Amino acid sequence: MQLYNSQSRQETVEKLLEALEADRRISGALLVGSGAYGFKDAFSDIDLAVVTSEEQDALTVFRDWESVIRELLPVLWGFTDIRGPETGLYAVILEDFLEIDISFQSLAALSARTPNWKVIFDRAGKIQDVLRESWAEKTEADIEATYTRRLDSIWHYVTHVAVSLKRGQLWRATHYLEEIRNRTIELEGLICHCQTRHFREVDQLPEERLSALERTFPAQLTRDELWRALYAATDCFFETAARVDGILGNRRSDTLREAMEQFLLYTKN
Repeated sequence: MQLYNSQSRQETVEKLLEALEADRRISGALLVGSGAYGFKDAFSDIDLAVVTSEEQDALTVFRDWESVIRELLPVLWGFTDIRGPETGLYAVILEDFLEIDISFQSLAALSARTPNWKVIFDRAGKIQDVLRESWAEKTEADIEATYTRRLDSIWHYVTHVAVSLKRGQLWRATHYLEEIRNRTIELEGLICHCQTRHFREVDQLPEERLSALERTFPAQLTRDELWRALYAATDCFFETAARVDGILGNRRSDTLREAMEQFLLYTKN
């Protein structure tokens, strides 16, 4: 086995696109992800979206292509994911460790998830319009609604970490600690307009916020270190919450922050 490189990745893309275009049941195909603008770097994988013809059943074409891909490429492993009545995803890793994600969908199920795509072929001439319209209809994340959900439930995770520690359940405490951190990261992403899904752009958050988040990781799995991390995670969340309060023009988090600090004082002692 040998690790893929930019040249072998491009050859794989071309082989796939040639085979897709030869299948008359397929109306079009487009590169998404970093491949839409030339791939981010040598480690980028291949993300393809395939649109089936309107008279075809998208999932039938999708199931047929599972065997086509295995005949066409040296597949090491893979899995399928049915994402709806008209959408299926096939994800594989090749013997050279190149990941390929190919989604098959009808035109009716197609929508833009990011503003970046590159249409390779489009027999019906409709894909660009569908993508542009679907992206134009997307609204910015509702920061107030997301914030309310995360703030109103954060006590659940703070208390569960503390109770788990009191019971000696260190692994369970670690799980709930991660939930606090992830909710903080989600709010930071809303503030900074970064994509935090799959932590895609978390590395682009401000350095001082990343440093604060780093302190929420326990250095080792001990009760004392997890208590320290819990205090850090609670502080980090409410510092972020205070920044959102500033954006929204209120101080909604103050009361809950005081209550959680009091709770931690009671339970740790």
